[in-house]
Amino acid sequence: MKTKHRRRSLHIAAALATLASLAVIGGAAAHPLGNFTINRAIVIEVNSRVEIRYLIDMAEIPAFEALQRLDTNDDGVTGQDEADAYAASTCSDVLAALTVIIDTERVTMDEAGEPSLSFPPGAGGLETLRLECRFATASSPDVTTDHRLEVRDGIDDGRIGWHEVTARATNGALIVESDVPEVSPSAELTLYPEDALQTPPDIRAATITFRGGDAPTASEPPTPLTPSVRGT
Repeated sequence: MKTKHRRRSLHIAAALATLASLAVIGGAAAHPLGNFTINRAIVIEVNSRVEIRYLIDMAEIPAFEALQRLDTNDDGVTGQDEADAYAASTCSDVLAALTVIIDTERVTMDEAGEPSLSFPPGAGGLETLRLECRFATASSPDVTTDHRLEVRDGIDDGRIGWHEVTARATNGALIVESDVPEVSPSAELTLYPEDALQTPPDIRAATITFRGGDAPTASEPPTPLTPSVRGT
């Protein structure tokens, strides 16, 4: 057991050295918003109900810290059970911090599908982390009248980063008025515009007036979410 602990200690030491060099030189291939950032996006979709996709994009340093925490058996490898547990726990925390109000009444959101967790390559041989959570209201709003929807993200992790909210309508629903755009300016945290990197948006809430639509048809199933696991 000492040998395994020593191997893991050496791995951590090497990774920390890489992180230190990234922090100093800000490597060209590093995360475009900086190695310390945690970036978040809320994607609101109204149809027969209100659905929310919550996206998290962690740069190299917070991703490294998260990988150390989720490696609960301390073997230096992220197993399926560890990845599933981390994704479920994080999405549960996100859901608890979300406030969703329809017509002055706070509504309950439920998890809607398995979380999607992946580890895209970052700078210096390190990994970044991307997590997608899905939530939906249990009830359907009246389709004959307009409704006011408020969504607020109460999470404050103390990290700098990109924060955006978008909203769109599908399946016959209609957004009458919105204070957030329909299209993500960052392609849902995958392509950050260069002219906004120095002053990234800090949008954590949205107010929308909408009219509900129909339920998705059988020919339009939701996109399945399959967790992916970090290799050895």
